[in-house]
Amino acid sequence: MSNVAVVRHAVIVLALAFCALPALAQEKPPQEPPKMEPDKIGPRTEAVDSKVYAKVLHVAPTGSDQADGSAAAPAATIAQALAKVADAGEQRRYAVFVAAGEYKGQTIRMKSHVDLFGGFNAKSWQRDIAANRSILDGEGQRRVVIGADDSRIDGFTIRNGKVREHGAGILCDHASPTISNNTIVHNTTLEPEALDGKKMIHQRGHDGAAIACINGSTSLVTNNIIAHNTTGIGGGAGIAVANYSMPHILNNVIVNNDSGVNDVNESRSSNGAAISATNAQHREPLRMLVINNVITNNRTGLKSKSDAGGIYLEYDSSPVIGANWLLGNECPDDGSAIYMMKSSHPLFTDNIVAGNNSSAIRLSKEGRGDIENNLAFGNDVAVVCVSSWMNFRNNTIVDNKSGIVYGNSYAPHLKPSIITDNIVYGNESTQLTVAPNEEPAIVTNNLIQGGYSGGEGNWDEKPKFFEDGITGQVKDVKYDDQHVTTTVAVGDLPSGASLAGRVIRLGNKWGVIEGATEGKIVVWGDLGAEAQPAEFNIAPTYRLNKALKGDVGAR
Repeated sequence: MSNVAVVRHAVIVLALAFCALPALAQEKPPQEPPKMEPDKIGPRTEAVDSKVYAKVLHVAPTGSDQADGSAAAPAATIAQALAKVADAGEQRRYAVFVAAGEYKGQTIRMKSHVDLFGGFNAKSWQRDIAANRSILDGEGQRRVVIGADDSRIDGFTIRNGKVREHGAGILCDHASPTISNNTIVHNTTLEPEALDGKKMIHQRGHDGAAIACINGSTSLVTNNIIAHNTTGIGGGAGIAVANYSMPHILNNVIVNNDSGVNDVNESRSSNGAAISATNAQHREPLRMLVINNVITNNRTGLKSKSDAGGIYLEYDSSPVIGANWLLGNECPDDGSAIYMMKSSHPLFTDNIVAGNNSSAIRLSKEGRGDIENNLAFGNDVAVVCVSSWMNFRNNTIVDNKSGIVYGNSYAPHLKPSIITDNIVYGNESTQLTVAPNEEPAIVTNNLIQGGYSGGEGNWDEKPKFFEDGITGQVKDVKYDDQHVTTTVAVGDLPSGASLAGRVIRLGNKWGVIEGATEGKIVVWGDLGAEAQPAEFNIAPTYRLNKALKGDVGAR
């Protein structure tokens, strides 16, 4: 391992080691550099050990609220089961087992030290969250769930919440529940009435259509599907984070969410369709994490002039963002995959960034970022750093319309950015552009097509990547709204090759392969199009098949 790699490894390990959250609101944070693990993504049925609970209550649509909540005599509503809990505590936890069916009419108010589990068969009380869907339905009239400290909600479909406030699906306000193995879909926050039709910019809308973590929330959000959620005017249609909140967002599928659908007056108030974070500071031992998530095909409203179809960071928001797929996200302005601004300083590492419009990775307005070991291809502009600072190391920036754009027109107090040990090659128009008459970045030891004379040790050499892309014919495309996956019927696929986690493109839609069997490719999210594409393209991995000097590029 090179000295650069050793230092990078140590920095990431230390960063992740300081991310502990309050007890039972988290999993043990990773101690190694984050890595993509497609087999760990999305909801799964987890066994529940009833012996760890002082009491287990049961709920089924066929039950009665006059019943005692036993397996033989379940309650009819979750609210009634929770009402039976009066003495829960750290040493006396309760669980509520919820059978398959639809539960409507009430907002679920979680209780501390009480865990809610869906996905049970009402006769056997065996658990399978896919076969036994426990649906919490807001009916387009109310918020679905209000979170509580030291509690868990696991294995539900949470849908159709609608509020003119933050958090239509789940609101975590001064609360830090564990949110795991759920499908959170079709929830909506409406714009504030004061903004409705008004031509104001940079206003606070209503954020977090699926999940809002606000006012000190350190929730664990893991293994969920978060899809087709919308904000009227507001950010974070998938997940909104604000006011000293630092959740852990791990192993989720965050796809096809839209922010600012009613933001027609260019208010610039609907940033971060997938995830928005404001004032999510790094305060040891707490730090926000976004690791091993599929974040694809999210978009901000085309008329809103807002930023970041993917992840938006402002005002000291400094998470670790690692090992994510950021693909095909759209915004009408800047930072379609990720936007870092206003003294935010994330560690952005080991991600794949592809197929995003505008500037995919953007820093401006005095944003900061350690950007390391990422692969960016197929974007309009891969990286833009304007009057900001970045430590840009060991990235592979290839086959974009444009590579890296750097300038510092109004923040001369910032030290020059560092651009070192990268591969920048094959981008259509330009590789590395530095604005004239401004203090340049420190550009050293990069492989840059055409060379670069503005620093030391840069050279031009065609990198030799494995030719492992796959193209084939499409026979049929079907979207499954329940599982939020697209199945692509195809011809022959390479035998013995594992395609899980590979990047696929259908026409102008990008996605991540969940799995493949003979003749079928299953992709996370909705990749449907008006016209069925004739062929599919599985992108190459851009792994080098011949070593280059200088230890450059993503690992």
